[in-house]
Amino acid sequence: MKRIGTVKELVRHPVKSLRGESVAQSLVSPLGLVGDRTHAFKQKDKPEHYLTIQEFPGLLRYQGQFITAPTSATEYPAVHVTTPDGTVYPWGDPELEREIAAASGFDVIAETLRYDQGSSNYEDPILLTTDASLRDMEAKWGHSLDNRRFRSNIVIALDEDAPYAEREWRGCQLQIGDVVLGYGGGCLRCFYVNVDPDSAAVDASLLKTVVQQTEGVFGLYVTVEATGTIAVGDEVFLHVNKI
Repeated sequence: MKRIGTVKELVRHPVKSLRGESVAQSLVSPLGLVGDRTHAFKQKDKPEHYLTIQEFPGLLRYQGQFITAPTSATEYPAVHVTTPDGTVYPWGDPELEREIAAASGFDVIAETLRYDQGSSNYEDPILLTTDASLRDMEAKWGHSLDNRRFRSNIVIALDEDAPYAEREWRGCQLQIGDVVLGYGGGCLRCFYVNVDPDSAAVDASLLKTVVQQTEGVFGLYVTVEATGTIAVGDEVFLHVNKI
C-alpha cells in the first residue's frame, strides 16, 4: 500500500446538471457520494428524459443545495435551488418549474429520484480527477480551468506531479479512511466540458483539446467496494494489487 496524495476537493451535485456544492466531508454509499444527483428535472413531454446541460447549458447557472448535510443514503434533506438572479426556491415549487421552463424552453417536472436511481448518469458511482491532470490540461488548453468543467466528485492532490497517473491504476484500489474504491475506467468526455461553469457560454475548443491530447478521456470512474465517510484532507492510498 502506497500513499499517493490527499483529498483536495469533494463535490456533490444535489440536482443533475446544476452547479455542484463543495463539501468538507461526505458519506459514501454503494452508489457514490450520498446526495449526489438525487434530484433532476424531467421533460414533461418525454418523461424518460432528464433536462441536462446538453439541451440547456444555462442550467449551470442554477445552484442546487441541501439545507443540511445528508445523513442517510435513502432519505434526503430538503433541497433549495438558487436562480441566476438570486431567487431561492424549495425543490418541487411550481414556480421553480415555471422558471426553468421559461429559461430553457422545456416544460419540466422536478423529481426526487429513488435511491437506486442515484448517479444514474455515471458508468460507475463516482468520478474523480487529479490536480496534476487538471494542471496539465489547463496548460494544453491555454485557459484557466477548474474541476467544475469536468463535474468530478473527488479531486486528489497527488504527492507527485504525475499527470494522468490514474491511467495506471487499472486492477488497483484506492483507500480513503474506511472507504475503498475500485478502478472503473476512464471517462470519455462530451459537450458538457465546453460550458463555462459561471457564464454558461459554450467554447468547443476545450473538448477538441481533450480529444487531441487524451483521445477524449479525462478523469476516472470508480466503484465503491467499502462504504464510510471521506473528508477533504484525508490521505489517499493505492493498493497495487486488490485487497
